Amino acid sequence: MECRVGPLRAADAARLAAFDRFFAQPDVQVLALTTAVLNRATVVRARHGFRTVDAINLATAVEHGCDRFLTNDVSLTRFPDITVEMLP
Repeated sequence: MECRVGPLRAADAARLAAFDRFFAQPDVQVLALTTAVLNRATVVRARHGFRTVDAINLATAVEHGCDRFLTNDVSLTRFPDITVEMLP
């Protein structure tokens, strides 16, 4: 959701299509928002002060055992529980 907002607001159909193609790839997984994810997100938000959506995204990655979190939000690089990589 987060990566699609900017292109939608800017009416950037090419960028939106690029994101849609990326998420449609067979090796890209969409992960579930479980009770464990939401519980961890609450802790992440309380301890680190991230916005709710960022806490949910980070908690989802951690709870599902991802080895890295890709973002263009430099503030998320201070999260200690997963390797956060900056995208250009």
